[in-house]
Amino acid sequence: MKRVNGTGFTLVEMLFCVWILSILAILVISGFRAMKRSMDSMEEQYQADMLAGKLLEFITEEIRYSRYLSIEHSEDEALSIQISYTSDSYGRDTILKIDTSEADGTWGYLTILCGGTREYRPYESLYGHLRMGPLDDGTPVFQKDSHEKCIVVSFGICNETGEVKAIVEDVHIRLLN
Repeated sequence: MKRVNGTGFTLVEMLFCVWILSILAILVISGFRAMKRSMDSMEEQYQADMLAGKLLEFITEEIRYSRYLSIEHSEDEALSIQISYTSDSYGRDTILKIDTSEADGTWGYLTILCGGTREYRPYESLYGHLRMGPLDDGTPVFQKDSHEKCIVVSFGICNETGEVKAIVEDVHIRLLN
């Protein structure tokens, strides 16, 4: 194609520019999407780490000063564990367990039953789409150590797809009462 008056662009040059700008736009949009996925993953990891730390802190403070502590569990399922004790905060007949009634499978929420009637979920607002559960089928969340002077806590925090995002493994909580 010839130029009129020798100025301006030909149709081929304009199409080539549009094609290059389209490719650049696709690259920029792809970059933003990848950055968004990365930021979402980092945010989820941060939330899981924070939840794991807060739950471990809560469990430690609650169990460390408890009295008349007993761990009950079935042999066939690591999750069906609950700790019964007398708590300074919640009184007699306190039970600490993972409640899976609202969640799917073996993952759920840390729950305290006070006197068999009141139910409390510590840090419930932090859970979002995250759940707490056992690391595997053979490792209970709560167990006594060999000398029965400590409670050993092991659990994981996973997202709705079942991907474990944070792990708390073999933390020994010394019983002071």
